Amino acid sequence: MLLTLFHFISAQPVQAQNTKRDTTKIVTNEDRNVMLNAANSTGPRDVNVGLPASVGGTTILENGLPAVYYWWPAFPSKVWRQDAMIDRTELLDLGKTALTTGDVGFSLSTYDNLGTDKHQRNVSLMSNHFGLLNGTANISGPIGKKGLEFSIGAYINYDPGAYKVPFEKYYVDKTQLYKAALTQHYRNGKISVFYKYMNYKGMQSSASPFIYKKNGKVKALDGIKIGGTNFYEASGKIWVKDPFDPSKPLKEKDVFDDFGTESHTFDAIGSNNLPNNWNLDYTLRYSHVKSRLYYFSPVDAISVGAGEYQYLDGSPYNGDAIYRTWNTTTPEMKNTYLAGVFNLSKKTYNHKLNLGLMEQYFDQGTFAASITSYYMGITKDPQIVIPTKPNSDFDKHGNIISSYNADGEYDNGWTNKLALYASDEWDITDRLKLNYGARLEWHKLKGDYAPVTDTRNPRIYNESSGSYIDRSQLTSFCNNTLNIAANVNAVYKLTKNFGLLGELGFNRQSLHLENYAGNLEIDPKQSNIPNGGIGVYYNHPMISLVSKATYIQKDNYINRTTFSLTGADPVSKVVFYDIETLGWTTDLLFTPFGCEGFNLHLLVTIQEPKYKGYSGNVLFNNGQDLKYDFNGKTATTVSKILLEIDPSYTFKVNKETTVKTWLSARYFGKQYANLPNTLYYAARWETFGGVNVSYKNLDIYGNVINILNQSGANGTIGGTDLVSQEEANKKIGTILASSYIRPLVVEFGLKYRF
Repeated sequence: MLLTLFHFISAQPVQAQNTKRDTTKIVTNEDRNVMLNAANSTGPRDVNVGLPASVGGTTILENGLPAVYYWWPAFPSKVWRQDAMIDRTELLDLGKTALTTGDVGFSLSTYDNLGTDKHQRNVSLMSNHFGLLNGTANISGPIGKKGLEFSIGAYINYDPGAYKVPFEKYYVDKTQLYKAALTQHYRNGKISVFYKYMNYKGMQSSASPFIYKKNGKVKALDGIKIGGTNFYEASGKIWVKDPFDPSKPLKEKDVFDDFGTESHTFDAIGSNNLPNNWNLDYTLRYSHVKSRLYYFSPVDAISVGAGEYQYLDGSPYNGDAIYRTWNTTTPEMKNTYLAGVFNLSKKTYNHKLNLGLMEQYFDQGTFAASITSYYMGITKDPQIVIPTKPNSDFDKHGNIISSYNADGEYDNGWTNKLALYASDEWDITDRLKLNYGARLEWHKLKGDYAPVTDTRNPRIYNESSGSYIDRSQLTSFCNNTLNIAANVNAVYKLTKNFGLLGELGFNRQSLHLENYAGNLEIDPKQSNIPNGGIGVYYNHPMISLVSKATYIQKDNYINRTTFSLTGADPVSKVVFYDIETLGWTTDLLFTPFGCEGFNLHLLVTIQEPKYKGYSGNVLFNNGQDLKYDFNGKTATTVSKILLEIDPSYTFKVNKETTVKTWLSARYFGKQYANLPNTLYYAARWETFGGVNVSYKNLDIYGNVINILNQSGANGTIGGTDLVSQEEANKKIGTILASSYIRPLVVEFGLKYRF
């Protein structure tokens, strides 16, 4: 559950005001490159809302329903891709996302081509200079002359990453996706049946060591390029301990072949024209997902003397430091997702009404993490190392015996959500427009988990066999909660080009099953998320401007943080806290006179997300009981200053040929890398660019990611959340590890429509 996913597509400017009587358009900061990012290439990037990015990334909807019930355990990018069969996309803002799904943040809504009345075909091929193989195609058309249509599509992605690993060529992503749909039109509507199959394998939790320098800078180690050298253990094998029965021997697993996600999705999709100009749209879904997950996490570096450690084959390790790592695996989980959404809508002269009903049932089954820990050398293609002197703390595979399944995660159960929502876009006058809506959601959560209580201790530990979970001591839970969401968005036109805008929102969320996976009792208290904003807009043939102040707050965050201390096993602890953010955002589109085809997009965000109520203590197995207090600290990995600069120029070579050139540069201010804010990364730029050439039905393009070829670290630094400023200063010049931005990547591809 420690994986973060981010990525990139483009969305059209959202029209905040467009009525029959007033065609003023307000371009807001929802105009984003949602799929352009420097983290990975298979899913949408997170759009900043003033809170730390969701662990699962941007919410993705597919044909009106979430692609997955929740980001865990089936991550969106493992069951969904931006393939050729997707007919259109829409970026939903904070308010629409809350009403539609109950989530917090922006969401990407996609709709498939379910059939066409004329034959259509398109195929896209893409590669990069590392050897990526990517292809997607779609064919659609009529069957006979009685309104029956079909659509079939495929997507294949083989990504070798930016460096070679010894155990798999396409280790970053190896995905096959197939879709098929049949649609029957009738007098007052249509109905479609849709099927999707996806098989995913990939390793996206990699990290890289580096030397931490003054002022948040990092430096690559000799022979280990940040993000360009393999830091997975070279054998590609791990040994897994049963989380319930310590008497069972360890099992060997291949970190690539034995893990992945396979999904089957069946949809029934309909649209009906009803009397009095009402329309009914619906989607019914059955999805079955099998997933086996693996995470690799560096914990901390340890200095060692000459001759103290050796490889498993007995050869000496000559480095002056080693790294402790944490490996988390899950057995196969079989998840069932049953869902349906019904939307009843009507347009009138000054109203756009929508009534919705959404039902979601999700059976996760049993989740039980197996954990092993070992030391490995800090080299290219590192290998496991053990002490040279005989040591009973290690097994024959190099695993630390006392760490078997330490603080292992466990939960089991199912959940059901039934929600009713309504919204209206009301043109009150020629000057005033109001968008408002509300959502009422009943949420039931039932299952069992393994907390340590005054009367029960399901987590058994001994030095000779590590930890395991005694299922006779589990605790049951059954929660019934009522969640609400409501928002109002107003635009008031003061002059032809200038006006005011404001928004207020509130969202109340209840817990998910994954919140119960830790070792503490959980209070099923809901989270309250109020948000608001007030600002101005200005429209002109040259300039479209929106500038507004924003506020968002979320209480009762529930998270599991792994605390580390030299000389003790890491401790995974459930923590509770709040986050509050004040911000200011300005979004500008500039199209100068006399420069047809040129436009410039600028986005500036200033914010300061702060932790509140984040304190407690952590007890280690060596007896040390340490306190922590992060109140008032800035949220990790979130920049206080964000800047986007996106110029583009489109011109015609002749009647049949159009060329578009574009650049995108994003500035991220200083980011803290640990909870006490004692370690941080210096500000950085992420840069992108490309050229698209369209000739008749053929598009050819070339893109460059990380144009400046920067190499750097991002994300949190493991094992440092109890590090004081004095201790952090001593880490300057030492080895740390974290995730990293993508290196320079040159992509090229084509799309042909026929």
